[in-house]
Amino acid sequence: MRTIVVMGTAGSGKSTTGSRLAVSLSVPFIEADDFHPDTNRAKMAAGIGLTNDDRRPWVAALGRARAELSGPLAVLACSALNPEVRQWMRDDLPGAVDFICLQVSRDELSRRLQNRRDHFVGVSLLDSQQRALTLDRYVHVVSGEGAIHEVVKRLKAKLHELSIVTS
Repeated sequence: MRTIVVMGTAGSGKSTTGSRLAVSLSVPFIEADDFHPDTNRAKMAAGIGLTNDDRRPWVAALGRARAELSGPLAVLACSALNPEVRQWMRDDLPGAVDFICLQVSRDELSRRLQNRRDHFVGVSLLDSQQRALTLDRYVHVVSGEGAIHEVVKRLKAKLHELSIVTS
C-alpha cells in the first residue's frame, strides 16, 4: 500500500492537482480538509493557525480513512507543513507515504487565495503557513504554477523519476 501526499500551503493547488492526479492514475483521492473537526475549521476561518495538538487527531483520522481504501495506491491532498506532521502521517497511514510539495510564489498564492470562495482558509493564514512550511529529505518539490494539466504532468514526471508510478 502506498499514498502520494500532494502538499503545500493554502492556495498551492494541492486539492485540484491531487484530484486530477488521482483521476489520471485511476486511484482513490482523499481530501484532508474533509477530515478537519469543526473546531479546526472555525480556528482557520478566524485566521488562527492550527497547532500540532490540533493536527494530531486530524492526522489519525486520515490514517483511518486511508486504511479503509483497499487499493495499493491513493492520492491525498494535505498541507503537511511540518516534519512532525509528516512523521505522524508515515506512522498512521498504512504502507509507504511519499510527499510532493507544490511550490508556488507568494504573489501567486495571495492572488489565488483572494479569488477563492467558499473555503475556510483565506489569505490571512498565508504568512503563518509559509513560515510553518519546512521541507526535509522526505519531501520532493514540483512547481505548482501554470495550467493545471502542466502541473499534473510535472508531478507525474517526478513520480516516474522516483519510480513511485510506472504508468
